[in-house]
Amino acid sequence: MVQKYNEVIDRVVEGILVPYGTRIALLTYAFVFSYYGFLKVQALFSGLSTPVRGEVHAVVTILGLPELGISLTAVMVFIGVYELTIGLLFLLRKIRAIFFLFLGHQFVTLATLVIARSAYFQEPFLLGTVPWLFDAFAAYILKNTIFIGGFLVLAAVELGQGSPEAATAKSAKMESAVSTD
Repeated sequence: MVQKYNEVIDRVVEGILVPYGTRIALLTYAFVFSYYGFLKVQALFSGLSTPVRGEVHAVVTILGLPELGISLTAVMVFIGVYELTIGLLFLLRKIRAIFFLFLGHQFVTLATLVIARSAYFQEPFLLGTVPWLFDAFAAYILKNTIFIGGFLVLAAVELGQGSPEAATAKSAKMESAVSTD
């Protein structure tokens, strides 16, 4: 039964994931970035809020951007246009153009956990012994580490030797060389 299961998985991987996997990943990234970018930009015109407005407001306030004449609305529109641009570049398969835009976006997103710690973490619980209990939004941000890992594999496949096996084989060789030193 296990062998049959493995054969089915192998056929799916060989028939769908090998020829279409990177296209699916690119479309997924394009959708996510375009959708969230659109949500931020449309708020300017519709008056509707976005899921991250409160959290972005916390960071904008902590950084003192209003005192510099930079409003929350301007920041939200900038982030929205930035994300729409990343989404479009994913759709167009422009991995080199996206590379630093994407990693910069992820760095800033993860940095907000440090900048606005009080907005994302709950008070210590269990008699004050566990200080880093995430709220739902912090967990949402931390899942971006999966985006980073996936993007690095996608970039290795798209810009490297063209297959996940080649990308992971090179990594395995590097690890074995380091461990034998």
